[in-house]
Amino acid sequence: MVREGMKEMEAERAAQPESDWAGQARIRARAMAVGFTDGTRPQSLTTREEVDAKILAAMGK
Repeated sequence: MVREGMKEMEAERAAQPESDWAGQARIRARAMAVGFTDGTRPQSLTTREEVDAKILAAMGK
């Protein structure tokens, strides 16, 4: 029951566009330009695994 609710919530978040403040600061565009993200799912939650991978990639490791 809880898992289904989480899946629905994540699907809703994944469909949302980036927030106004992030768009104005060009956060996603800048992150995409340096290869930190592919730009998809700007409003989705991030797992620890994804954070770890992005930090290591940013560090060049």
